[in-house]
Amino acid sequence: MEQNEKQKETEEKKEEPKMSVLEETKAAIQELKKEREEISKIKEELNQFRSDQLLSGTAGLRKEEPVHEETPQEYAKRVMAGNLEK
Repeated sequence: MEQNEKQKETEEKKEEPKMSVLEETKAAIQELKKEREEISKIKEELNQFRSDQLLSGTAGLRKEEPVHEETPQEYAKRVMAGNLEK
């Protein structure tokens, strides 16, 4: 009698992993679908951000204008011309 119970238990255990593997696969598929949706949303947001940057002129590296240091000759010309403001 004990052997019959053990056989039933082992048969039930053999059947359970098949169901759990199927369930795990379905769960993994659902999770992948959700992640794909999230990735596509993030891609859309990134594309929107990039297009906003391009349209606003803030895309790429900022170009700073080089600082022009006034030479003594240029200073003298400016002052002699009466232009005291820089």
